[in-house]
Amino acid sequence: MRYQNFSAFKKHLKNAYPGNLSYLYLVLAPDDYERRIAIGAIVHYLPAEQASVVKRLSSDSSFEAVLAELQSPSLFDCGRASLVVIDFSKEIKKREVESLGAYLAAPQRNCRLIIGASSKQNLAQFYSLIEKEGVIFDLSEEKKWEKEKRLSEGLQEKVRDAGKTIAADALSELLRRLDKDQATFDAEADKLLVFAGERREITKADVLAISSSSQAFNLWQMAEAYVWKQDLPGDSSLLDASHVQMLFSLMRGELRMGYKLKVLQSQGSPLHEIGSFFPGVWPKALEKKREWAAFYSASYFRKGLIALFEIELLAKNGGGPAPILLDLFYAKTR
Repeated sequence: MRYQNFSAFKKHLKNAYPGNLSYLYLVLAPDDYERRIAIGAIVHYLPAEQASVVKRLSSDSSFEAVLAELQSPSLFDCGRASLVVIDFSKEIKKREVESLGAYLAAPQRNCRLIIGASSKQNLAQFYSLIEKEGVIFDLSEEKKWEKEKRLSEGLQEKVRDAGKTIAADALSELLRRLDKDQATFDAEADKLLVFAGERREITKADVLAISSSSQAFNLWQMAEAYVWKQDLPGDSSLLDASHVQMLFSLMRGELRMGYKLKVLQSQGSPLHEIGSFFPGVWPKALEKKREWAAFYSASYFRKGLIALFEIELLAKNGGGPAPILLDLFYAKTR
């Protein structure tokens, strides 16, 4: 049995409690926090006497020693089933795969085993077996829009559980501001619930009042986008002063690279020699820039350097917010 939706997975656990819970679970989630949440949900629905004897793989315990706990008769002196959680937060070693395979070939069905991993890699050979014999919760192939929907629904569920609602425009603003990870959404929901106090609805005004942006800017990609006229990878309205100065520096580097590429091309420099002028640039990245440069003239890059100098002066003299200055650069280099 496999689930790719957290709500459906939790519903399964609730319906299976207490007598129909599986002896074998596999949780696949690239994010460590999300994986721990899913594993915690399984443990939550186990009878207290089983959860009380949980054994976990940690830095001071070997994989084989923890796995052996499932086959240790001393654990059952009081009639309690053992629970072992093996969470592979790092790469799974070959010997660990072999030991796991040996156990799954003859599992102890009166024990429970929860396996966590960031991906199917090295566990693919067991996937169909676990799906048939146990339960899989799999986020390893989740698409971007699916994750955003899951996080949105999870946040709304958390708000409902607290007896409140969140306005549609407030939710949209959160999605715009936040990195798309569970830990960030959980922390932000807790803040908003406390801030709302006795009010039943969380509004956009609440989000604007206390929710800082955790949007991770890839400034290098933004610099590429402004210089080479590509689609922006982030929202420039969320840039602060420290972001802007770094972005200007990266844009200058892109403009200088473009200008140098055009000069080399005009001199007839062969492709294999051009790379020697850019020792710090990966070959694939350089090839991409070389192809882009074919659509521009050397004067475009000179004009861009002048325009960048002008908007940097404006920024230092309080000439306006970042989006306006960057739009001005874009207009000056069209």
